[in-house]
Amino acid sequence: MPDMYQLVSSGQWTLDKLVELSSQVHKDLNGDGKMTVPDDQFGIITQADSSTSFLFGCGCSIATFAPSTDIPKLTFDTPKTYEVLQKVYGLMFSSDYAVELHLLDSKTFPDIYGTQVQMFESNQALFSWIRMQIAGQLRGMTADFGILPIPKYDINQTNYISEMNTTGSALGIPKSCQDPEQSGLVIDAMSAVSRDLLWPAYYDVTLQGKVARDDQSQQMLDLIFSNVYFDPGELYDFGGLKSKLITNGMAGQKQVNDFSSFYASISAKAQSDIDKLVGTFQAMS
Repeated sequence: MPDMYQLVSSGQWTLDKLVELSSQVHKDLNGDGKMTVPDDQFGIITQADSSTSFLFGCGCSIATFAPSTDIPKLTFDTPKTYEVLQKVYGLMFSSDYAVELHLLDSKTFPDIYGTQVQMFESNQALFSWIRMQIAGQLRGMTADFGILPIPKYDINQTNYISEMNTTGSALGIPKSCQDPEQSGLVIDAMSAVSRDLLWPAYYDVTLQGKVARDDQSQQMLDLIFSNVYFDPGELYDFGGLKSKLITNGMAGQKQVNDFSSFYASISAKAQSDIDKLVGTFQAMS
């Protein structure tokens, strides 16, 4: 194994390097002739929405805001996007060194997050893709572990890019609200206070002070949070494009093996959703 922190610092922590290292360490520990969870050792543990995380980490996108109008524009349809997704799907579903947790039987494994933490703590995975909220559960782990950003597309990519998962990120005001403007102001003020009070407690005290095991991991956390990416195509799920990528990931089959045709079948609905969203905001102004 190379020095992983140095690999990141030198810009050589790439998707291909992740595949290369993950493929070297899987082992049939229980000797039954097949790779099974939770008994054997794997190169990497992932979840279904790892696919978009790796996609965005490689500098691809579902949609972006047009610079001149700030209107969402579909940017999924590129050769690079399809190349990255082929690699990511190959890593997650077509290898014997990776575990995609959503493929596990939900009756046998009702708590996939617990299974993920248990296997990683037991040294049964070299890499474990996690949401940052899971990192706190590794505080009691005996073996040392490090924190790394999502790998880049190649060494020429400038920055490491970390997806901001949009699950559960919405906040609504009831339709019966008598003064929505005042409610908006209060929510905005509470958000500002939360940023001032909760962020230092979470980032400085918990992540950097208690979860990170070494100075290098603290540096990696700074690297991760300094370049967080929000994709409007993920947030609004235009045409169901993002959710269908995740759903296919959860199915674990090559239901999508021609990403160009997949996009062609959904692009009109995605554009229609953008037009409706823009119309809604324009009507409010």
